[in-house]
Amino acid sequence: MKRIILFFTLFIANESLIFSNSKYPSFFCFGKFFENPVNSIMAVSWGLREIYSDWLYIKLLQYYGTRERGEGVYFEWGSGNYPLFYDKAKEIVILNPYFKNAVMSSAGVLAFNLNKYYQGISILKLALLYQSDNYDYMLLLSAIVTFQTKKNIYDEKLINELYEICVRKDVPIMLIQMTAFISKKAGYYDKAIELYSIILNNSKDKFYIENARKQIELIRKVKSEK
Repeated sequence: MKRIILFFTLFIANESLIFSNSKYPSFFCFGKFFENPVNSIMAVSWGLREIYSDWLYIKLLQYYGTRERGEGVYFEWGSGNYPLFYDKAKEIVILNPYFKNAVMSSAGVLAFNLNKYYQGISILKLALLYQSDNYDYMLLLSAIVTFQTKKNIYDEKLINELYEICVRKDVPIMLIQMTAFISKKAGYYDKAIELYSIILNNSKDKFYIENARKQIELIRKVKSEK
């Protein structure tokens, strides 16, 4: 308890120095929050990584839910212009890559709310460096790629990465289904057929089985007409 109190005492003092000559509010107020590597170093050194990452996540949520003041700033609740969101989210993931809620929510906000697909993908891939078998991250990644296909954006590298994941054993059928759909939309018909075949051989869900069989027939028909 003493080291926690000492940490926050030094932390607050440090923040006071940062904002003493700033036009932005203090540490305890809403508004922009400047990154300070000293705090992260102190948190890690004193074994307070999780506590400090929790605090940074709270600050990120405050930033996302607070009106930004400034000339030329476009604002709507939840879907405005938040230029610091990615940097704040990345700081949390670097500090604590196992902070699942922060990773998922940050990537989702960036990709779906702020239309910054590649920044959302970057957050997920950074977290996956430390948890390569986290299928929640993979499912969200595939959802972002699926969302991109609706705008005719196809990232060959990401699609191939998802494909390589799906040909492993014990991969959730939903992930294989989404990757097969993406592959089909992108014109990678052989990959799509292979993935739908995996669903046929491994799924016990009638919906997935019937859909996979139907999609294989449709893809083969499209290939024969070319």
